[in-house]
Amino acid sequence: MVYGRCNKCKTCLFALKTGRLTRRFPLVPSRLSGRFLFRSQSKVLITTAVNVGIALVVAIVFFGLRIPLDRWLALLITGFGVAVAAAGIGLAIGAALRDYRTLQPLLGVLMAGSFFVSGGYASVATLPPAVRTFDMFWPPAYVFETMQAMMHMAVLPDLSSVFIALPLAAGLGVAFGAWMVRRVL
Repeated sequence: MVYGRCNKCKTCLFALKTGRLTRRFPLVPSRLSGRFLFRSQSKVLITTAVNVGIALVVAIVFFGLRIPLDRWLALLITGFGVAVAAAGIGLAIGAALRDYRTLQPLLGVLMAGSFFVSGGYASVATLPPAVRTFDMFWPPAYVFETMQAMMHMAVLPDLSSVFIALPLAAGLGVAFGAWMVRRVL
């Protein structure tokens, strides 16, 4: 999410600054507006939903993943909140970094490393002690652990803190991203 949002933001900002909007970016308005942010965020969310849907179908058909039906709504709400927060942070990073030479390697290493360090490949509990200590301060680790618990625990865990923190994180992420983009323009 963050990686894709940063790349899109840099492309749109470059087009807005140079005035090259007519052929390459016909759907991007010439000035930053709420419509631009809404369209931008909604495209990322739709793309993410399609990617997650394909990954789920593959996991269910080929790897036998079974998620109880009563967990799907909680997973959907959690995934949506995380996607909105990540897209806002991606907007902020994309606006802050001035060119692709800085953006591409930094985000590539950060996002790939974050997947493994946060428990995307294995549970955080199975990671080395130093990594577990790092994960106490790294938000993606909480996301992976919470979503894994929702899918695989015998009893659905208490999600009250998640459903309080997610809207707050999503609102702050989008507000911070919009503020950074407006600041750059």
